Amino acid sequence: SSTTSPTTPGPPPGVVLLMAAFEIRRGTPTRACAVLERALQRRETRQSAVLWRSYMDALCEDGRPDAAKRAFYRGISACPWSKGL
Repeated sequence: SSTTSPTTPGPPPGVVLLMAAFEIRRGTPTRACAVLERALQRRETRQSAVLWRSYMDALCEDGRPDAAKRAFYRGISACPWSKGL
C-alpha cells in the first residue's frame, strides 16, 4: 500500500525538516505542510517542538495564518513544556 498509518515508523525529525525545507525552496509550501502534518501524526514525532514550529512557519508561508494558529494550540497541547512554540 502506498499510504502509511500514523503508527508506521517514518523518517526522524531531522529528515522531515530537510524534506519540508526542500518543498519550501521548490515553491510548494502546501507540500511542505503535508510532510510536516504527516510527521506530527506519528507517535514518535508528535512531541517534537521543532516540527510544530516548522509546521506553523510553513502554514504561514502557504498563506494560512488561521491554520497556523490552530497548529499553535495543537503544538502547545502536544509539547506543553516547550517555550519555543
